[in-house]
Amino acid sequence: MPGDDQTIDGAEQFLGFEIDGSGFDEHEGQVIHAMTHAWDDPDRVFAAEGVVVIDGAFHFSWPDAYERYTYQPVLFHADVDGDGRCDPSVDHVWGGPSNAWNPSGNEPHVMDVEHGVRGGAHQTGDLAQEHCRLINRCL
Repeated sequence: MPGDDQTIDGAEQFLGFEIDGSGFDEHEGQVIHAMTHAWDDPDRVFAAEGVVVIDGAFHFSWPDAYERYTYQPVLFHADVDGDGRCDPSVDHVWGGPSNAWNPSGNEPHVMDVEHGVRGGAHQTGDLAQEHCRLINRCL
């Protein structure tokens, strides 16, 4: 579990995870829910939270939520209808892996998400359904 003081050669195994979203003007005032889990096990959830889009932007800051040097999945949904649940027929769903981060120290991993571009392209179909299933477990 993150935060259990696990180390690898003296370095923390779990680092802080910061996510900055920009260009989300069409979601102004809506809640963006995000969650991240182990790359090899979606049942090992490291963090899940919802934040409101303000001035087209959002920010998540999770201590001990990034497992060093993994392509860790991050799933998002914009709660378009405001019901607090992820429904791909109404809400906007997206996500993907972070890049692998292995700093020489214990600096947090920072991920930038831009609407419609890097990490911000809407998903549909079976992939969106699966992402909503995983997100809804954390709401």
